Amino acid sequence: MKKFVVDRVEVMETEEGMKYWGIFDENNNNWYEEQKNFKENTLKIMYNKDSFLILGREKDVSKIAPTMVGDIIEEIEYSEEIKVNPNLYFINGEMVELKECETIKSGKVVYDRDFKIEKIKEKLKELKEEKIKLGVRIRNGVYQPIRDTDRVLLMMIKETITKEKEWKYYDEERNPVLDKITKEIIGEIFVKGEKVLNGVIIGEAKAEEALENLTNEELKNLDIKIYFEKYYRENGGI
Repeated sequence: MKKFVVDRVEVMETEEGMKYWGIFDENNNNWYEEQKNFKENTLKIMYNKDSFLILGREKDVSKIAPTMVGDIIEEIEYSEEIKVNPNLYFINGEMVELKECETIKSGKVVYDRDFKIEKIKEKLKELKEEKIKLGVRIRNGVYQPIRDTDRVLLMMIKETITKEKEWKYYDEERNPVLDKITKEIIGEIFVKGEKVLNGVIIGEAKAEEALENLTNEELKNLDIKIYFEKYYRENGGI
């Protein structure tokens, strides 16, 4: 199968003065002349030699337009089942679609462990923030958020409240729920709130640290919510 690697690109000029791009390989073969050496019924793939990302594919070689040093045009057997996904890579003579957290190193598809761990850490942070936003359970389906602004407001109310007061809590979907609040309830919120905060902050840190000990297969199959909940509970979360 024919293969053409762009080694040099320069501006050329015809006898009539028309300028065009001259495209040559390392043996000084001209791309326009080399097109005749590609077979008629093959699929011509153009890809980048560094990223291996497919930049174009055509059965008609004249429709392929390499313009950069490092562009490679290679032909493979044509098939009606050829994928049309734009994010395809050309590896070892085949068009490859990368799966989640896969990357290409030294011309091979490998599992991108570092990228996967970073994605998990992002999700752990989201789960931590969700716990804080949900806060302390007052009763079934009723919660008091414990973000910094919520705790400051509760401290101010605790200093002035003398009897029960109507208060806006939230359900699990963040819809407002009106109910009563008292100084005793506020005290309970602070006690339970500390447990929630310790659970999410320490739990997140411990969960991130433990990721390094997981195998690639364990990382691939990790249920992040269950994983986070485990460390949340182990570190005082309620």
